[in-house]
Amino acid sequence: LLLWPGCCAIHARLRTGQAEAARAAYPGCRVVAHPECRPELIKLCDAAGSTSFLIREAARLADEAPGSTLVIGTENNLVNRLAARHKGRCRILPLGEAYCPDMAKVTEAKLLATLSAIARGTAEPLAVEAALCAPARRSLTRMLEICGQ
Repeated sequence: LLLWPGCCAIHARLRTGQAEAARAAYPGCRVVAHPECRPELIKLCDAAGSTSFLIREAARLADEAPGSTLVIGTENNLVNRLAARHKGRCRILPLGEAYCPDMAKVTEAKLLATLSAIARGTAEPLAVEAALCAPARRSLTRMLEICGQ
């Protein structure tokens, strides 16, 4: 795959000042962030990692340091789910406001319904306009060919 120095508009909302404010408001807190955040923010964090890492880190902190505070720099729906999951064991807070309207459309109930429909053979297939197929295929083929070099 071709990588470029782009960004995620949602993670780009999070700033270094928010990490500094979190540390001031919650002395001793642990601050972690998704690696799609700005590099200068990542440098101020205790750790950075994938969504899976953030989930594991919340569980680890809840188990190993009950009563502690974890501030997470990523999309807020994930942070809110983790806060609810570990409520009473540790405090989990969002670094700042970072809601993604597209990610909010994906829920566990909708995922279960989709997977169940696929298993039953009743899922609606995704239809792509024929005019879009050839250019999309060329683009993907080029990327894969370059990656293979």
